[in-house]
Amino acid sequence: MKTPIQNSERRSFGRRPTYQHAEALMAKRAPVRCIVRDISISGAMLEFNEPISLPYRIQVRWEGSGLTANCE
Repeated sequence: MKTPIQNSERRSFGRRPTYQHAEALMAKRAPVRCIVRDISISGAMLEFNEPISLPYRIQVRWEGSGLTANCE
């Protein structure tokens, strides 16, 4: 009997655990600090200090590097 493959194992890149300080940038709002907890080629998990309602599109800017990513 085969063991089912979990979704994360089927990804070519997979999710990589991280702990990177960043900011979520949103139109007409002040930047909100967050931590990027994991990242993959198609997404990232952001952790905020308190619950937050995010718009459909945000930009994430990593602290210290200036690297940004447009996110949905």
